[in-house]
Parts: sequence; C-alpha cells; structure tokens
Amino acid sequence: MLITSRPTNLAVTGLGAVFTLCLFLRNRQDVEIGFERVFAISLPERSDKRDGIAVGARVTGFSLEFSDGVRGSAMSQKAMPKNWNPSVGDATLGCWRGHMDVAQKIIRENIQSALIFEDDADWDVKLKEQMYEFAKGAKAVQGTTGVPYSPYGDDWDLLWIGHCGTHARTELDQMYYLIPEDPTMIPLEKVYGDHKPDRSATELSGNQTRMVFQGVGGRCLTGYGLSLRGALKLVMAQSLVGATTIDRGVSGLCSKPKGTFDCIAPWPPFIGTFKDAGPVDKDSDRVSVTGEARKSAWTRDIAYPVRMNIDRLITKAATFRPQWPDQLPELSRGAGIPEGHAVFLPKDSYGKPAS
Repeated sequence: MLITSRPTNLAVTGLGAVFTLCLFLRNRQDVEIGFERVFAISLPERSDKRDGIAVGARVTGFSLEFSDGVRGSAMSQKAMPKNWNPSVGDATLGCWRGHMDVAQKIIRENIQSALIFEDDADWDVKLKEQMYEFAKGAKAVQGTTGVPYSPYGDDWDLLWIGHCGTHARTELDQMYYLIPEDPTMIPLEKVYGDHKPDRSATELSGNQTRMVFQGVGGRCLTGYGLSLRGALKLVMAQSLVGATTIDRGVSGLCSKPKGTFDCIAPWPPFIGTFKDAGPVDKDSDRVSVTGEARKSAWTRDIAYPVRMNIDRLITKAATFRPQWPDQLPELSRGAGIPEGHAVFLPKDSYGKPAS
C-alpha cells in the first residue's frame, strides 16, 4: 500500500488544521507555518536553549512544543541500533535517538507533517514569507497539480530547510524554482561550507537568487519538515534496518534514486545554527567546544536573524538589523520576498561558467 502525506480522514487532524493549511497560501503572515505540528529537540536541562527558541518562535508568530533530547549514555544496550559505530560517541548516539523519537511520535499520533528544529536553531525574521515562497517552489519541483492537502505538496518525504550545505541532482533533468532579488539572501561568500549546488548553468548564476530543488548530499539537521510518509521511511531505514549519525543517514536516504526518499531543499538554507555570546563550551551538547569566550552572537547562513532582532520584533520596530551591516542594509518590516519562477534544466545544462 502506498502511504502518502495526505490524511485518510479529516478526523485525524481536525478541520481546523486543514483550514489553517489552506489559509497559509492565502495569507503569509497571519497563520502559523504550514505544518500540523512544530517540535524542538532539546535536553530538558538546557533551559537556556529552550528559552531562546521559545521566544524566537513566538515573536515570529508560531507555536512549538519540546521533544526531550536523549543522553546516549542513558540508553539501554538492548536499544542500540543495528550496525551502529560506537566510536562516534554517546552524544552522537543520543542525537540520533532524539530525532528518531520525534519521527516515532509522528507515526504514533498520525501527524501528517511536522517542522522539527534542533534547539540551537535560528532563522530569518522573514521566515513566514520565505516559507510561503518555498511552498510554491516545493510544489513546482514535485510537479504538483490540483489542490494538495499540504501547502508544500503531497509527494515529499523531507524538506531540508535547515542544513549546512547540500547539492542538487545534476545527474537528472530537474525542475528548479528560483527566487531572484531575494532581500534575505546572504552574500555568497558568507555561505557556510563547501557542500553547495552546482550553479554553473547560466539560469542559476544570479548572486542574489535563492534556489529550491531536489536536495542530495546534505549536512546538518538544524531544521526540517518531515511528512508522515517520510517518518515511516526514516524509522525503517535508520532504526529497524540499521543506523548511522542522523544527518549522514538522512543524506544517504535523500541521495537514493528519485522516488525512494524525496527531499526538497532551499539554498541557501532558511534555518541556521545560533552561536551565543559568552563561553563557547555552551554551544553543543554533542561535541566538545573549547576556546576563548565569544564576544558577540552570530547565526550561520541567515541575513536578518531572529535572535539578533528579538527586541525589535517585540517592540514592532520599523526595521531589522542585518548580520553583516557592512554588506546588507537594515530591512524594512514591510519588506516582502519577490515571487519566484520555475525553470526546467536538462542534465546537460551544467558546466558553463557561472557569473
């Protein structure tokens, strides 16, 4: 039986949820975020991180609930996944289990779609507007026709909107969705890492153009959308069959032949990792970080971070601070995201010099 992200009956989620999802495409500011539920994975003792992401979500205009992170050292040996490499350490094991617990919850509660954050996630003050345009892009990439249940279309497993690098499927003919002159686009030299899509096709060469495409080879799971269908596939592949570190496991699934585990990503991402001012050893609960105290906070890959603008969001200020004031202007509260357009690229389109 084919399992899709469309619910089998409306009683599962309620007509209110369906109505909210429909409204999302009509008004990009006054509804939540286009998913049935929103979760943040966080260790119970990290109240500092919970405070930050809870405030960030509320001033952006959506609700979230916490899913307790897991200490790998507290897991039963009997619960260890098959083929797990113990050399990666208990913290990475706990990180894997934390993501699996959310996927399991989606399955148990028949949740049709969820947005999942790690607790150090941060995003742009214009996230809702970005996601409104991304929804159109995701449907274009899927070739959606008619009216889907989800504003993001009904034929996806994972929306990798918070990554630290990803590639596009250049081995296939594929549809891209391009958003030119995006005011929330970061300077290209500030994009983190070397996992980047091939922009050598002439159509992809704009310096202020954000892209939406079939994502493969991604890194980091700072934030992502997961459908019920995707949760079933994820738990099967990453728990019942075997397992590896969670972002590498998801990357491997996304890189399988089209139709196996379908992933859609924006580039650059919409969600980045927040690094607070102060002691750097507070950054991660998975890896040990040492060094001098950080003088100022920053967020990876985000032009106008919420965490940098919480005071202005609360006071309804007219403008928002950029992360790189020497390269970006302050952003007007009323600024919008330009409408994008779909572009079909045959696999032989690449290899031309990018501008």
